[in-house]
Amino acid sequence: MGARKSGARKSGASNLAGAKSAAPQSSAPISALEARRGVWPMASRTILASVVVAGLANVASAQEAPLFIEGDIVRGNTPAGLTGPVCVMTNQFKRKEKIVFRIRVRDVGGAPLDGSALKGIVVELSDGQTFAAEYRARPPLSVRKALGLSEPTDYFWSAVWLIPDDYPTGSLSYNVVATDLQGRTRTWTPFKDPRSLPMVVAGDVEYTR
Repeated sequence: MGARKSGARKSGASNLAGAKSAAPQSSAPISALEARRGVWPMASRTILASVVVAGLANVASAQEAPLFIEGDIVRGNTPAGLTGPVCVMTNQFKRKEKIVFRIRVRDVGGAPLDGSALKGIVVELSDGQTFAAEYRARPPLSVRKALGLSEPTDYFWSAVWLIPDDYPTGSLSYNVVATDLQGRTRTWTPFKDPRSLPMVVAGDVEYTR
């Protein structure tokens, strides 16, 4: 009788040990007490870390480029000749005249940025047209020779638009979009007063050489 009881106790202990060893460890649900203590299963910690990293990446990609943009518009020379004072600020242009968008981009320290520091700059007109800007020495070589200058006096970005002869008269706005080497962008919009925006006016141009 005593032997049977001893065997039963051994068998029960063996079954209990087997049940403990077979219980899953990594998939056990986390209790409220463990959550408060910061005790998380390995799988939960891995998922949480992935979510945090992905969230930080999305925030970084949504950030604007740390750039500062300034600019103005002037009259440019055309292939057919001069249509008025060149490189003088104005906002009224006739058809067949050239608008030059002059742009300077600086970093957070105030240093001007050239083509090696930016992916590019684009001027966007309100009518949907876009013009890529280029970084060049100023004045152009031909002007430097005429002025007796041996070296450029400045460097900046510029985009040009030769107004078609059938373009409608009126004002239009524009934006300047700069893209840094990380693909982030910064958009600059000039004053929105219609009196200072680019305006196409009626009239015929007169060319001089």
